Amino acid sequence: MPVIILIVFGFTSVQGQDMADRKAPIWWWGVSAAANMNMYSGSTQMLSPRVFTPLTFHNGFGVGPYGSIFGEFRPSSLWAIMLNGSFDGRGGMWKQVPIPPSGSQQELSTNLSYVSVEPSFKLMPFRNGFYIFLGPEVNFNVLKRFKFEENETSEVKDNFNKMQMTMFSAQAGVGWDIDLSAPFNPTWYEISPFVSYQSNFGKEVRKVEGWDMSTVRAGVAFKFGKSRAIPVKPVVEVPVVPIPEKEVNFSVISPSTVMMMRNVKETFPVRNYVFFDSNSTAIPAKYATLTKEEAPGFREDQLLGPEPLHITGPVAQELNVYYNVLNIIGSRMLSYPNASITLIGSNPSGEMAGNAMAQKVKDYLVSTFGIADSRITTQGRARPLIPSEEAGFGVYTNQQMVEDNRVDIVSNSQDLLMETGTNDSTLMHPVQLVTEQEDPQDNSVSFKADGATEALNSWTLQITDANGKVQNYGPYMQDQVNIAGKTILGNDYTGNYKAVMIGQTRTGNEVRKESTFSLERKDEAETGLRFSILFDFDKYVTVQTYKDFLTNIVAPLIPDSMKVIIQGHTDIIGQTDYNQQLSEDRAKEAKDILSTTTMSEGKNGVEYVTQGFGADESKAPYPNKLPEERSYNRTVIISVVPK
Repeated sequence: MPVIILIVFGFTSVQGQDMADRKAPIWWWGVSAAANMNMYSGSTQMLSPRVFTPLTFHNGFGVGPYGSIFGEFRPSSLWAIMLNGSFDGRGGMWKQVPIPPSGSQQELSTNLSYVSVEPSFKLMPFRNGFYIFLGPEVNFNVLKRFKFEENETSEVKDNFNKMQMTMFSAQAGVGWDIDLSAPFNPTWYEISPFVSYQSNFGKEVRKVEGWDMSTVRAGVAFKFGKSRAIPVKPVVEVPVVPIPEKEVNFSVISPSTVMMMRNVKETFPVRNYVFFDSNSTAIPAKYATLTKEEAPGFREDQLLGPEPLHITGPVAQELNVYYNVLNIIGSRMLSYPNASITLIGSNPSGEMAGNAMAQKVKDYLVSTFGIADSRITTQGRARPLIPSEEAGFGVYTNQQMVEDNRVDIVSNSQDLLMETGTNDSTLMHPVQLVTEQEDPQDNSVSFKADGATEALNSWTLQITDANGKVQNYGPYMQDQVNIAGKTILGNDYTGNYKAVMIGQTRTGNEVRKESTFSLERKDEAETGLRFSILFDFDKYVTVQTYKDFLTNIVAPLIPDSMKVIIQGHTDIIGQTDYNQQLSEDRAKEAKDILSTTTMSEGKNGVEYVTQGFGADESKAPYPNKLPEERSYNRTVIISVVPK
């Protein structure tokens, strides 16, 4: 069959695909029609024994009809074999030749035609109906009539003599099978536009002279075939075994007393990072700096440096400690003249920019506090030793990039270091503060629906007091929710409550779980201790760095019969579920160290409560807008309070 190149207008082929309960036929039959665009090359002059033209004709062109019947064997969706038997019109007209000196024309035309046999191999590489085919062709001459005209007054018609009655050549082409079948109809129908090229190889039309021809053929084929029946397998009913829904365990952890105010003696860690603004090597204005005259009067316990204007609320005093980090370092180096530090500047622009940042910090300490130049070394890096992103965590966000644009203050001098039990600690001695906490976070009631993330679409919380007053919260999708005890109590001083968790399972069923709890309000301020542990990005095992601090400093300060509330927090970078688990891991690790130590010291009646708040911004110790705020939110806060 002629080469089929199809142009498809919105049709889709399903050739070779199973449709309903039938398969595509193996045998196809059809007809095709096309136009032959015949191109003559070479020359002719002796047309027959009685016709010899005055001048030689060179080259010609014509359009002839083509029609065929064919069969196709298609055992696969990838290949097939086709066989065409056709009437093949190769007629045309030679270029006119002017006769000098009059300039009159001589013309030659022919109705040359053949019966052709065209076997071909068909390749369907894309399984979408498009195919390529090629093969030989055999042409048997059936018409060889010509008409010769001279001066429009003389006309001669005759047959060419010495014709090649049988010719062998080759063809190649492309096409597209477009399925026209109706679903479930056992007879398939296809229409196939095509284009092919019949080469001039072996196409010497006559045994004399040098006339050969080639053809471009364009047309369409119509074919049909009977589909193969697919045996119908008996339907075996498989009993449906219901999948048991995952269990959700509901519990409530509540404080025995809801404190309205607490006086806290806090051991506040000094983060040894100075975060710089992008595209600047100047120390940012948010860091408190002193004049050379003010520096000798600086004292950590009073923090006389100016408080940043943008810090407000209960975190103001704590963050003001951090913003005085340069003054704290300078003051401590004056107190310990043998101590030395290394300033490691990290900047995405490279080592030179990082070193320039470190040099700015050094210049401040040398010029303001009079620290000897030799006691401070500087380094430059593209990224810090402990970056805010590590391989495997995911996308390196803009927030993380800003956090890595900083100067790390590192020291091997034990006079400056926090007691952690490691020789390579970069943690500085903490600062002692006295703060007031209004509605402390450990006043929150934790409602835990373990397994809710996997088993439920969502869940709501219904809290009912002894008088039947109902409070509704939710919907939630996480496993744990924390609600301030002050919010639940409202204006009441005491309350007994029933909490009902109402969840919707993934199969549409309702799950209800109940628990009870009690709250009591206390307006008198109590005194407690507070310690904080800071973490590097995406870490929880680094709590081990603080093991000596927890065992040697914190644990001895825990009296008998006290409550130790350990709360884990993260920043807002990363997925919610991941951060929640990370905060719980951090709190649990700290609790295990403290519990083991107090038991070994013979402490009695110490109660431990751990809570993980993840990235919950309503519970976060600090905002999450600035890099230093996020850095301080990667923390475990340990509160020691009366039961």
